[in-house]
Amino acid sequence: MKKPFKRYLLWAFLLWLAWDKEIQPTLRGEQPFILTRWLYSRKDLKKEIPLEGYVLTVDQIAELFLYPDKEIVPLTNEELFTCKKVQELVIRVPCQKYWVEGVIDYDINEILVGKIAVHGLQGPPLYAGKYVYFVSPIGTIFITQGMPPNEPAKVVCKWDKLYVRE
Repeated sequence: MKKPFKRYLLWAFLLWLAWDKEIQPTLRGEQPFILTRWLYSRKDLKKEIPLEGYVLTVDQIAELFLYPDKEIVPLTNEELFTCKKVQELVIRVPCQKYWVEGVIDYDINEILVGKIAVHGLQGPPLYAGKYVYFVSPIGTIFITQGMPPNEPAKVVCKWDKLYVRE
């Protein structure tokens, strides 16, 4: 009688473990489906797909979407500090010839740290330029405190998780 009870207990534990570590995060969108992760995880391409990050105002972002291939001129730390407009984080990714999905880690002036999920990044549509832009609102927070005033905000972006289908 004790063996079936142990088997049921083991199956219940494994089912709880699968629910907690795999099914719930997948349903919440925190991670791709397990087969996607196994088949398409490409850690070797993390350094080959460059990321550029900028802190821009809404007016600069509007101009960026009108002229997508134009060079970005970010505001300096002093201009960001005195600016009364909402500031946004913009991450620029070059268009790829293959399907890309993943999570991007960012760090703004070593003060604000976060993550952005990227889904279905692939080649450019007919109307777009050679880059894809991701915009995340950061508000009017003091990310420039203690930074050199005449330099732009230092935004460091890197791939945390990367999944590629060629």
